[in-house]
Amino acid sequence: MLPIKLVLIALLIFIAAVSCKRSNEQIMKDKIADNYTSTANEALFEGYNPVSFGKIDTIYSSIETDTAYVRLTNLANKISLKINEIVFKRNSKLIDKKNADRKLRLLYDRLDSVSANRENIKKTFQKSIIGYSMKHTFNIKNKVTGKNIQPTILVVYHDNLLIKDIIVLKE
Repeated sequence: MLPIKLVLIALLIFIAAVSCKRSNEQIMKDKIADNYTSTANEALFEGYNPVSFGKIDTIYSSIETDTAYVRLTNLANKISLKINEIVFKRNSKLIDKKNADRKLRLLYDRLDSVSANRENIKKTFQKSIIGYSMKHTFNIKNKVTGKNIQPTILVVYHDNLLIKDIIVLKE
């Protein structure tokens, strides 16, 4: 059996190693600061000074951005427009009723099939984490105008913590 001292030392080393790991929030704050410290001077700005960081928020995938769902939604919309066009032409007597009804049957069948596939995707869709975001306010000086500004931005990043989008919320 191991002596209690060795077990305690191993436990302390484990706790120290685990507690030294930086959180995703701290990693993001550091990456944002590094990004602005290195790029602000290259652009039209200087004197980056962080004011505040918001809390980190999780961004989830959405059915409205699912590629297959969006493709089928667009297809359903195109079919619906074609149906409306044929109904208009039939009612305006621009095409004969028999030909219009044949085309409409085919389009309605296609629309039913597309809608069923779309609903199946919607039923089976599972949200997943696609990234994180954080609000950040900072002071920076515009080199051209000499004005100090304090924008608030929303920084969006993905699993490997690479900054993907920066959205200015206010200047």
